[in-house]
Amino acid sequence: GTDYSYRFAEVWQLEQLASLRTRLLAVDGRDTAFKSLHVQLLLLQAIAREYPNTLSWFVEIISRDLALVVGRVRPTAASLAALETVLHALDRDDRVKRTLFTYRAETLNNGSPRLALGRPSRVVIPWEAVRRPFDLHRVNEVADMQAQYIEYADLPWPQRLEPFRDVDFGPFGELNDARAMQRYAAAMSVRQEARNAALVRSARIAIAIERARASNATAEIPKLIDPYSGEPMRVKRDDLSYVVYSVGQNRRDDGGHATLDVTFRPVRAGLSPNP
Repeated sequence: GTDYSYRFAEVWQLEQLASLRTRLLAVDGRDTAFKSLHVQLLLLQAIAREYPNTLSWFVEIISRDLALVVGRVRPTAASLAALETVLHALDRDDRVKRTLFTYRAETLNNGSPRLALGRPSRVVIPWEAVRRPFDLHRVNEVADMQAQYIEYADLPWPQRLEPFRDVDFGPFGELNDARAMQRYAAAMSVRQEARNAALVRSARIAIAIERARASNATAEIPKLIDPYSGEPMRVKRDDLSYVVYSVGQNRRDDGGHATLDVTFRPVRAGLSPNP
């Protein structure tokens, strides 16, 4: 009764093993860390194709692994080009809409009026005659809400975040009806996809910077849109390295702050990586 299967579990385990291998190779300074990271990205691409609503489970990890690899290993132009190809394919603006379509299909499939339980009987139960129209009304009501959320998903960033600004992600006590739960689920999907997009786009810009560094050329920063602000993603350089960042959930530029903004910073050999 779920979207997941043994295939999903196997691909997930392979991604975790590839991530561990990537980190070990990067700490050891081996060029093969880029090949291992490329395998991770290909596995993520396969997961995103069939299970788009699970992307956030992996993007954070891959972003950290990429920061470690580009900080510890001298890349080749071919390695960076291979990574950019997959990251470009993962940078899709229709993933939220696909996820919301899935939610709506599940509602229509699982929310049908319930049949009477027990042995077959010729006697019509009056309660069931009342319950069926009520169930149908609730299913249609939720489906109409989901159709509205799908329309919101067609809006550009950051406008698609606006309809869900007032959704409280606090205690679950108030989520005792289908409408509230569906609004919560839609808000979670839209907000998480904004973060996914920010992480993927910051990684793509970092790849462009590293490609320029590998060829001793001037970096041409791609004009990728920050999903939280609607403006280009930001790049800030300092004495140690650089940071690529999005303004994040608070919609305020905090200068590439590690927690207030959504950031990508290479982990150089002199720094200690977060495990």
